[in-house]
Amino acid sequence: MGVTSEYAAIVTYLIGILVMHGFAVIAVILSVIVLILLSAKEYLARLRARFSREELGNAIKFAVISVVVLPLLPDVKYSILDMANWLFDGSLLWKHALLNLKFFNPYSVWFFVVIMAGVEYIGYILSKVM
Repeated sequence: MGVTSEYAAIVTYLIGILVMHGFAVIAVILSVIVLILLSAKEYLARLRARFSREELGNAIKFAVISVVVLPLLPDVKYSILDMANWLFDGSLLWKHALLNLKFFNPYSVWFFVVIMAGVEYIGYILSKVM
């Protein structure tokens, strides 16, 4: 016995709440995703049996850092003065030219993290295959 039906019932209720609050597009997208997952239940169970819990955890971690976190980061360059003013609520009045150089881009830094994690993950997969 699994809890698939109970989870599907909870998600269905949440989809109804989304529709009632006017988020019909999100509700339709979520409904299609749930439909795909429920129809592929047996396939997913066979696939899960082929991989260990550690391997699935690593795949989910890589998906989170690359698909969830990366798009949320701003693709804007910041200077030391921008970061210091953010920390101190804009109360700093520093005017040195080096402090105004825009050099830090959170998106680029995290993209590098995703590339390194991807290389490591591909190496891990290849070592398991070999």
